[in-house]
This record gives sequence, C-alpha cells and structure tokens, in this order.
Amino acid sequence: MRDPGEIQESRYPVTLNTFKTMTLCLSIVNCILEDIKSATSLDFLNDDLMKERVLKNFYIQFYENPQIRNIYKLETKPCPTFVKKKIMQVPTLENIEAKGNFEK
Repeated sequence: MRDPGEIQESRYPVTLNTFKTMTLCLSIVNCILEDIKSATSLDFLNDDLMKERVLKNFYIQFYENPQIRNIYKLETKPCPTFVKKKIMQVPTLENIEAKGNFEK
C-alpha cells in the first residue's frame, strides 16, 4: 500500500529533490506561510514539518496548476540552461497522464 503523502515524482519534469536544490523555492514557501499567517493568524514560519508539506504541495501545483506561477514567481539558482528549462517546463495534461499510466 502506498503512502498517501508520497509524490509520484516521475509525473513531473524534475524530482522534488532537484526542485528543492536548484530553485529558490524556500523563499516561496516562506511567502506562502506569511500569506497563511495574514489570512488566518496561524504562524507556521518555524514549523519545519509544515514547511515540508507546503513545499511538496507547491511542487505539485507548480506542474499541475501552472496558474500558481502567476502568484508565486519561482526563480532558479544558477544552473545550466537545459536544467532551468526543464524545471520551468509546463507539462501538458497528456504528458502527466501518459507518465501516470506508464507507472501502472
């Protein structure tokens, strides 16, 4: 039985680890947590578990719901152009479904 919190990374252009190490995603995570704090008065800025959950959710949404890119502008760290293009790629629904079906 699969862990419900497990991410099917093969569905996305890069792994979560690559996303984490090659982008400035932690600044986005902190911005999201600031937005949560402003909206709800709940302060999760020092909660590492919540930061990890927000990061995973942002990673998923970055590829499955590209409109989030208009709200939270992700920047990459200095890296080769081909890596940057792969990270910033917007997968099509067909690509996501094809990769998902391939795993079954």
